[in-house]
Amino acid sequence: MELMEDHDKGNRLWSLVCHGGLCLLGVVFIFAAVTKAVYFQSFIDSLAAYGIHAHGVQVPLGSGLILFELLLGVSVVAGWQVRRALQSMCALLVLFILETVVHWSALQSVQCGCFGPLSATGPGMSMVHEGAILLVAFLLLKLLSRVGMPTAWHAGRVWATLGLVAAALVYSVVVHPPQASGVIHRGPGLEVRVVLSATCAHCRQLAGNVQSLQQQMHSPEVTIYLGAQTSDEIDDFVKTTGVQLVYVPVTFRQLQQMSSSVPAVQIVRNGAILKNWIGEVPSPGELQSALGAAGGTPALSAQSQ
Repeated sequence: MELMEDHDKGNRLWSLVCHGGLCLLGVVFIFAAVTKAVYFQSFIDSLAAYGIHAHGVQVPLGSGLILFELLLGVSVVAGWQVRRALQSMCALLVLFILETVVHWSALQSVQCGCFGPLSATGPGMSMVHEGAILLVAFLLLKLLSRVGMPTAWHAGRVWATLGLVAAALVYSVVVHPPQASGVIHRGPGLEVRVVLSATCAHCRQLAGNVQSLQQQMHSPEVTIYLGAQTSDEIDDFVKTTGVQLVYVPVTFRQLQQMSSSVPAVQIVRNGAILKNWIGEVPSPGELQSALGAAGGTPALSAQSQ
């Protein structure tokens, strides 16, 4: 009799662990999908770091990934095809990890977390987060063979997931949104801005091109935003590159609001990005042509004409 009671207690414990794990995965995947949708343009821009540059591919691929993540999250929470959903999660996470390894260098300058603000860091920490989520999904697959399939629409699991997702969204979108301070120019008219990170190796390689662009363009002038956590990082950037730039120092959070990937050169009108070069610096001539197409009145300095 006591053995049966112990067995029942053990099963209840494992069942509770199973529900908790499914709730956790549901929160991660639903929250990731929703935040990607809320910050859709930043998410689309980040795909360039994975070698996906064509806008005609970025939008449908990004939209499909958002819907797929949302479907997987809802499936494990609702108890629909849980085993297949967990298997799909594992496959997707393995793909994310492999893509991170393949594009490691390009991702050094990108907030590359595949799960939005939950893992919006560099490639190293992003892989740690994804590896941890993969481990949870794999262990739950093993656990299901012991406790059986969870009850569909388990009230506690569903409400716990909805509450946690709502709390995370309120915090990330309302309480602590990725907003910039007044140091970032948001004036009317046409603006050319260059977005750099002081810790980005690729930004350092292209610093000379940025300097030439700023020196040669004067209508409109090129505004450079240099992201860093400390002044030492900026000093090291200037010392290493040997360039003389007129720049606006910004935080990494401000930098991420302007572009999810660096280096970036953008033509902006009234806060809307009209043209965006990711990972490259256009020549003054190319920038001049793009400004003309955008309706501006570009002009080069006398030394470049």
